[in-house]
Amino acid sequence: MTLSGPFASLGESIRDGMNLFLEERSNEFSGHRVNVSYEDTQGDPQTDLRLYRQFVSKGTHVLMGTVLSPEALALAGRLERDKVILVDSNAAANDLSWSKKSDYLYRVSQSNYQTGVAGAHYIAEKIGKRAFTIGMDYVAGYEVIKAFRSAYEKAGGKVIGHAFSPPGTNDFTSYITNMKQANPDLVFAFLSGTDAIRFIQQYDSLGLKGKIPLVGTDQLGSSTVTKAAGRSAEGIISRSPYYPSLDNETNRRFVARFKKKYSREPDLIDCQGYDTGGVIAQAVKKAGSTDPAALVEALKGISIDSPRGKITIDPRTNNVVQNYYVGKNVWDGKQIKVKVISTLERVTMPASPPS
Repeated sequence: MTLSGPFASLGESIRDGMNLFLEERSNEFSGHRVNVSYEDTQGDPQTDLRLYRQFVSKGTHVLMGTVLSPEALALAGRLERDKVILVDSNAAANDLSWSKKSDYLYRVSQSNYQTGVAGAHYIAEKIGKRAFTIGMDYVAGYEVIKAFRSAYEKAGGKVIGHAFSPPGTNDFTSYITNMKQANPDLVFAFLSGTDAIRFIQQYDSLGLKGKIPLVGTDQLGSSTVTKAAGRSAEGIISRSPYYPSLDNETNRRFVARFKKKYSREPDLIDCQGYDTGGVIAQAVKKAGSTDPAALVEALKGISIDSPRGKITIDPRTNNVVQNYYVGKNVWDGKQIKVKVISTLERVTMPASPPS
């Protein structure tokens, strides 16, 4: 996974979640000792391939990761040949469940298709019929915005303007000016990390906060973003498979243990790392073996009780079926917290690209 560079925080969060899961189980899955090695891919597919060959030569049964889709796509064609399983902890490219689908690759995070369609009907019905979209200028941005637009327009909405900003954008003034001139009912944003922080702060300082509702994907409700953005993030509506405020026993236990270990609240990426451990452990238990062929059979259609709620691997796509939650950022007097205002049940993706 990526442990350096601009996406390092994602790799670190996945590692934190997995390490907590392993600690809870004393590094054993159904009597099998778990040995873990973390390697930094630096977000480079060629580094992935080099590290992959090293892991294969050591007799590795299961890989976890990757952070970025180009990395997972680079590995996808090799897994079946080498009989090595990749449990995808974050990479969201749609083709990992379509043209690059493999019996040796299973996703426990979310696909870009799901990220886009989840809640599009809710947004059209509850927030507004005219949207301006902004996404990051790379594959995930295009896939998420395309899926959102299709689902939103099927629900009766219309996208009246759009923009794609290069990752690392510092100044969003021109984009926000175009939004102001378009005067939509809402702005839908797919932005992450420092880009999300800057956009939220500038959306506020340039006068759109409180006038045009800002709606987005999970990062706009993540504490890693809202803590830095401060009260500028108040009132934003996001949709995510996970919030630390979810009211279920598994999540309450997860949040308490995570905060004790790391002195911070978990976010979706931390949960994905934790669930990577959960899916592998359940597969080993179900298979009664660490043999990759037996694990493949166990992984098809597997379910676990996650802090997100129940999640299931759909055998049609090897992608996770899960609830999404609509959350609103509220100020509690000290910091932004997410209040869950609606549940979107059992969001999935089709077995092939929609026409």
